[in-house]
Amino acid sequence: MPVEIYEDSIDIHIDLLDALPETGVGAFPKLALRMEQETRRFRCINLENEYLCIKFVPALGGRLWSLFDKRAGRDVCATPGEANLMPGGVRGVELVAGALLRNENHERENALGNVDSQLIPPGDESEAGSVLLSEVHSGSPLTNQVRYTLSPGSACLRVEVTVQNRTLDYVPYNLNCFATPCSDPVLIANGVLSTTQSSFLFDAGTFVGVASGFTGLLRRPEGSFLGPRQVDSYTFDWIPHFGLTSTTWVGKIGAASLSESEFLMDSAEPLLAHKMLVQISTGETFEAVVDIHPEVTYRADLGSIPGNVVAVQLKNPTNHIVATVTCSVAPVSWPSLPYHNSKPVSPNWDELTDAQLLTFTSDPLLRVPAFIKLAARASLVLDFSRADACYEQALLFNADDPLLWWAKAVNRRLGGMETGDERTELLNAHFLAPLEPCLRAEAFLSQPQVHGKDPSPLLEPLNETPEVFIEVACQLIDAGFIVEAGRFIDEALRHVDFAMLNYLSAFLYLEYSKMEAQAAEHVMKGNLGLCPPFPYRATEGKAIETLRRRFPTDATLANRFLSI
Repeated sequence: MPVEIYEDSIDIHIDLLDALPETGVGAFPKLALRMEQETRRFRCINLENEYLCIKFVPALGGRLWSLFDKRAGRDVCATPGEANLMPGGVRGVELVAGALLRNENHERENALGNVDSQLIPPGDESEAGSVLLSEVHSGSPLTNQVRYTLSPGSACLRVEVTVQNRTLDYVPYNLNCFATPCSDPVLIANGVLSTTQSSFLFDAGTFVGVASGFTGLLRRPEGSFLGPRQVDSYTFDWIPHFGLTSTTWVGKIGAASLSESEFLMDSAEPLLAHKMLVQISTGETFEAVVDIHPEVTYRADLGSIPGNVVAVQLKNPTNHIVATVTCSVAPVSWPSLPYHNSKPVSPNWDELTDAQLLTFTSDPLLRVPAFIKLAARASLVLDFSRADACYEQALLFNADDPLLWWAKAVNRRLGGMETGDERTELLNAHFLAPLEPCLRAEAFLSQPQVHGKDPSPLLEPLNETPEVFIEVACQLIDAGFIVEAGRFIDEALRHVDFAMLNYLSAFLYLEYSKMEAQAAEHVMKGNLGLCPPFPYRATEGKAIETLRRRFPTDATLANRFLSI
């Protein structure tokens, strides 16, 4: 059966919530249980092959809601059709269900909100299919992107996590983990975590541990930070099994257990015409040709073999070893993670002269943000050639940053440096982050300006997570693309009436055009606009402070964001 990816809906009986608009965490208000429930219909994305059917609910934080193992007729996540919320978490309410990306020992601020999604179907029946979930409006400077990939004929789910710091400062990155509810996890080898229903095979360099009753993949020791515009990623395989009470070996092809009398294996793919070599304590081996099918647990009775069985080895038809299963495995101790008790300090980039920024370009830790700041200043004064050279230098040291590729593409367009129809920088950015909202904005901004009555359909997809309009506006301002930022904000306000968009527009009029009447008009509109989302970005704080100084008698502006 080829991999299928399709959308449908799922009915979930869920608690109703009230937002507490005067209190917030990051960009979002705190929540309170209303003590009422009702059945709601949610959009659902399905990723399916002959062995597994996986369901994702983007509107619940991009949660992997269900991983149904067709072979066993059971759900590995054991997610009920009822979503029982409980007090806790950073916003006052959390949902312990399904599998999701977590920050530290709590759910992400947007764990009950919508995230962007993309279905990536296979090109033909032999290729894998993927579901991509991306969160930019996370209430923190971090972007989270998770790609789930399923291949035909395989009961192994590949999970790739990418996290980016979108700022030029160091950002706390403590115990970022992918988590799923389960019981009694055992670390059976370095990078191999096993539970009663599934196992997790982690790539090298990934810390593994348990957080708050969840199986958690801990990517960073406590007290760690992501550097300016740094991108981190990790990958693991999620392998369900159904006929094993314990495991002594896990690999991409499945999971197995071995005792002196029996060898058991739940394979993740067909293992046909494989050699099984049984080794006893004297070193002697016994060989047989076996076919192991994923649909059933393979059982080999070893009781008739003379001597003490110590290991079983599987070789494929080309005689390569694909598994070496030992008779018993002592659980590995949970790793002791170092603690970093001091935050690295970034300079105040706005206060540095160009000469000072140039000195930081020789610092391995700070050269990338220094080049980015130099590029933004060059773009601001329309020196696009100098900005392009700075972006080129930054990319030499940080080529996996999609925002760098995007900014370089915008700068080259504004400077008339594009050659041909193919914009290589945008292609690179799309490859790294297909759901990056700044790319959607560039699709709009690169079109001729048209003054129509209706909002632009090019930006319509951003309405799924409208908070990203503010994020894109701030990125354009930070990159020195002031005219583009003004045009984008004008269009964004036709899609959503966020207070912060009006305040940013007022800031641009005041700071760069000296048009105080227009700035005052947008401040008045901002005072009437929707809030939350609350400001948490440095650019938002700078805009609010600038407007407060210019309009000191505006009570709404003075009292609305007391934390700034």
